[in-house]
Amino acid sequence: MTPISANEKSYIALSFAYGEKKKKRARAVATADTDR
Repeated sequence: MTPISANEKSYIALSFAYGEKKKKRARAVATADTDR
C-alpha cells in the first residue's frame, strides 16, 4: 500500500464531505417534492 500524503488525505476527506452534503440535499429536495 502506498503512503498517502496529508494533502491527499484532506482532499479525500473534503470530497467525501462534499458528496455527503450533495446526498443530503438531494434527499431533502426529494422529500420536499413528496410533501407538496
